[in-house]
Amino acid sequence: MKPEIRAVRRTSQQHAVFRSLSIAAVFSWIAIFSFAAEDPQTSENRNADAPGDLMHLVEPADPSWNIPIPVPTIPDRPTGVGLLDASILREAEPMRFKNVAEIKAATEKPDALVEGSGTVDDPFVFRNLAFRGIRDQAAIDIQLPFSQSKNTRILIENVLVEGDPPTADTPARAYAFRLVDTQGTIVRHCRMSRCTGLYTGGSASRGLLVENCHLYSTVKGIFTILGQGHNVARGNYVHDSVEYGVFLYGSSDNIIEDNYISWCGKEGIGTNGKAPRQVYRRNVILGTGWTAINVEGACDDSLVEDNLVVNSHYGIILMGERTRCQNNKVFYSTQVGLYIHTGPKDKPRPGIAIRDNLVVGSGDNGVWAREGNTDVSIVGNRVIQANIGVRVNSANTLVAENEVSRTFRGLQTDGVTGCVIQNNDFFHARYAVTVSGSAGGQTAVRGNRLHHSIGGIQVGGSKGVLIEDNTISAVGMGIRCGGSEALEIRKNRIRLAGYSGIRIGGSKDCVLEDNRLSNCRMRGIWLNDASGHQVRRNAVVDNASMMGNAGLVLEKAQANVFEANEWRRCNLAILFKDEQCKENVFKNSVLEENGRNIAVLKGVDPSVVNENNTLEEAVQERK
Repeated sequence: MKPEIRAVRRTSQQHAVFRSLSIAAVFSWIAIFSFAAEDPQTSENRNADAPGDLMHLVEPADPSWNIPIPVPTIPDRPTGVGLLDASILREAEPMRFKNVAEIKAATEKPDALVEGSGTVDDPFVFRNLAFRGIRDQAAIDIQLPFSQSKNTRILIENVLVEGDPPTADTPARAYAFRLVDTQGTIVRHCRMSRCTGLYTGGSASRGLLVENCHLYSTVKGIFTILGQGHNVARGNYVHDSVEYGVFLYGSSDNIIEDNYISWCGKEGIGTNGKAPRQVYRRNVILGTGWTAINVEGACDDSLVEDNLVVNSHYGIILMGERTRCQNNKVFYSTQVGLYIHTGPKDKPRPGIAIRDNLVVGSGDNGVWAREGNTDVSIVGNRVIQANIGVRVNSANTLVAENEVSRTFRGLQTDGVTGCVIQNNDFFHARYAVTVSGSAGGQTAVRGNRLHHSIGGIQVGGSKGVLIEDNTISAVGMGIRCGGSEALEIRKNRIRLAGYSGIRIGGSKDCVLEDNRLSNCRMRGIWLNDASGHQVRRNAVVDNASMMGNAGLVLEKAQANVFEANEWRRCNLAILFKDEQCKENVFKNSVLEENGRNIAVLKGVDPSVVNENNTLEEAVQERK
């Protein structure tokens, strides 16, 4: 014969004296619809977690509401960029040189437009020239044989290039400068417009420096393809390009820094092909039709740092192994602020890092790590205003120490393994953290602060997720899990949950232990269609339940074990909602100072509940 369910009530003198009552007797005077409406938090039993009135919900006001949303500080358009002195320009016809001898011959002409001997100390110099009305031929076209490129140096300075006609809608087909297989060439203080742009390439090309130039109404701005790389574009002003401000293809070890790039039809800075070890830093990129900075292709070991991006479709796209994206400010991306592009499924790319960035006003995702990547780190970022603040589809991803606010979903993972979400601050969200489809490698949500949101942590369709040591407050629902198994929910602190503190539905074999729930206004712990759970050493206090709710609500809950739990100062401690609650076992628990200890919903037979559940010395005072 099963032992009867017992409950304990506090006497007016001390907590240590209790009377054991049969469950039938208890239920006879604790019918669910006869609950007293008073708040159990009297002046005698209030504590730090339980103010006696509702003013704690509004006073003091949530200070995070008063934090202004950052807006971009856009630098003025650069001055001192472009021509040094337009008044000294000499008109010139397009020049084309196939070898060093042809350049040398041009230096020997009377009134020569080219100076120097082409050595490292005395380069060939194209200076103070104006090329107007170019169409199909570059203003300066130099293509050196491989054998001559290594020891030849070229300087192009204070040169104007304008395409023909200068008012047409389409830029001229010709490049301003076409530099093939040149090495160590310097282009500075030039102005190029109404043409395709500046081009360098060829297998021997290397070490081009483009500095303090003004390029506008071009197709590609600055364009490099293949070659040995080691090119630098620094301090240039590039705007109103049909396609790209700067485009790199198959060229490695380039540095793109301190440029001001605006209103490009496709991308501010584009990269593709095998192009490792790129550096993009301190650039201002405004108003791009597609992507501000696109690090796409085999761009291993690249660095994207300290850039300001405003108004783009994608802010920064990242690819390549061990690529780093840090200290950037990305505003108003209609699609994604920081985007790790999809990688190969059979050999995921490792080690992309997104750190210490500010992302504001992304239409879809603030930060999105796609599948085909692994060992990704998203650390120390601030993400404000996005549909999804941080979205993770990559395996073994660390999401740590971020601040994510004003989102529909603060963080969402989809079908990932080994994701660690720790020490983040999520607030002002519809759902702060959502984990779905996680299996085959433990995903952990731990040490986070979640507050002022409708939902705290949601887990669905997952196995083996760890939810540990989180602080959750001022939410509609603290932790909600459904369609999952073998979850571990430990050491969480949940306060001011308007609907429920922890809800487990349609799940099995989970562990809930050492959690503390306080001031939940309806349900503390709610098990719905749940079986095989171990619920131990949890504390539910000051649960001012509304009618039909309790500190613990059991609904279609079977074969769960409750051990060493506490329910204190609740309007109602434990509620059985139906007769399908079977084979639940209560051990060594404490019910104290509650308005009511145990009840069944109206219409449920208390004797059936008593017969199908077990309470073994369950209700006793903790010494």
